[in-house]
Amino acid sequence: MAEVAIRYSSPLNTWMDCVVFVDEAYALHAERAIRKASELFIKGADVGYTDYIHQCLKEACVPYTLVISDYDVETDEPPQQWYDWVASLNVVKEIHP
Repeated sequence: MAEVAIRYSSPLNTWMDCVVFVDEAYALHAERAIRKASELFIKGADVGYTDYIHQCLKEACVPYTLVISDYDVETDEPPQQWYDWVASLNVVKEIHP
């Protein structure tokens, strides 16, 4: 199966930006798990948003690779290289909180 990318990012909190790579067969399960992780993070952020993503993907038994954006601590913005890299990917779904 081909690998696809699912992006989770927040327009209001630009430091929240990551890409999850999964086999195409797991894309729907991964999307559901990431949406669940987002809800858990919003309800009670005891840990970082990517910790919830890791947890929910593991609970759903979805094999994945997670790449988290770096960001400038002064601006909370990811660097331009991140946006260029994401634009080069086959992002099949964008998820926002």
